[in-house]
Amino acid sequence: MDIVVLGSKRRFTDDLTELITENLSYLSIRSFLKRDEFFEQKDNRRIDLLIVEVNTRNFGRRIDFAYEMADKNRQTKIVFLSDYLLPAWTKRASRKDIYLLDKKKEGVEIISQLSKIINGDGCKSHTFAPEKLLTDREEEIIKLIASGKSHKQVAEELGIVRTTVRNHLSNISEKFETRSQGESMIKAIELGFLDINFEISEEF
Repeated sequence: MDIVVLGSKRRFTDDLTELITENLSYLSIRSFLKRDEFFEQKDNRRIDLLIVEVNTRNFGRRIDFAYEMADKNRQTKIVFLSDYLLPAWTKRASRKDIYLLDKKKEGVEIISQLSKIINGDGCKSHTFAPEKLLTDREEEIIKLIASGKSHKQVAEELGIVRTTVRNHLSNISEKFETRSQGESMIKAIELGFLDINFEISEEF
């Protein structure tokens, strides 16, 4: 079995490569930090398992890479490892039967999940899905804010105080790694929390 690991940081790729080496049978295992490094390899057609680390910043590039691999090599099984599950990821990953695994799990559990995928034990794309990035309440609030409602109006509609609304928006901004409410709205569309045709208030 030929395995490729694509990560954002060397420590991640090294740790995962070591974990696989100790626990799974394979013919070859290679790790890369950049997509270009992978495509420079001459022998990249016969890959059985492609493991990709994804986050909110690199998802777009990584999903495009995975799609390209899936189209070129139908037998390649593709796994995304992430701390969170996002709506956009779920929708796009399911189109190509990409598996979503929780990166925060213990190594033994990740190996167990990878083993099931390799052996085709009937698991579907989202059997081992990570936790949601936003809570249901945070999703509710960001949709109301994006529609143009003020903090006061949101608080009244949800039966909470304005301080709670601000706290939720602060948590959203921290999770999205954004610096303003407007940036958070744009990021929410990009990550699938707001529909792409969602009409954001002109305030943003």
